[in-house]
Amino acid sequence: MKFEKFVVPPLNNNAYLVWDEKTNEAIVIDPAQGSDKLLEFTIEKNLNIRGIVNTHYHFDHVFENAKIKKSMNAAVMMHKKDVPYYEKDDMSEKMNNGKFERTTVNAELRETDLIKFGQEQLTVMHTPGHTEGSICLYSNKHGIMFTGDTLFAGTYGRVDLPGSDADKMKKTLARLADFPTGTKIYPGHGKETTIEKELEWLKKFK
Repeated sequence: MKFEKFVVPPLNNNAYLVWDEKTNEAIVIDPAQGSDKLLEFTIEKNLNIRGIVNTHYHFDHVFENAKIKKSMNAAVMMHKKDVPYYEKDDMSEKMNNGKFERTTVNAELRETDLIKFGQEQLTVMHTPGHTEGSICLYSNKHGIMFTGDTLFAGTYGRVDLPGSDADKMKKTLARLADFPTGTKIYPGHGKETTIEKELEWLKKFK
């Protein structure tokens, strides 16, 4: 499994392009603005984007779902509990002066679903707290986790927004504390980290 991180607007988002080296099948995680650069890289590497996975519904993680979906005929995937929020949220329109193309969600994800691309796969973990349908994507094989806005280096996602829940976030963080300490964390914003580096404060939620 290989991946490339793209730091893009509007909030210095980390958008990830993840692919299988043997088949060149790929997925995109959280396409905020800046998809032109990501798509150029895709063409340069001769990759085939099969899916777009949103770790949650917030505008800065779904902004260019439609553009990539149309360009690559890729399926949009999101946890089922965030789909209703995504369908009615108008922040993307406000941030782009009404010029925003919304698209449908093709697959509603659940706990333990597998996101497959080529011979690689990521396991869906339902990690509510930041939103009702927040997810992390985990590869036990490679020891990596894409955490969206659930877990960052040194902190965790906000719990004062529509659909967020502080108590559920505590349970999610306690769950993450049980993962192997060498697990590498790739968040939706900011720098990479590991479970080991975050373990001291994560254990406080157990």
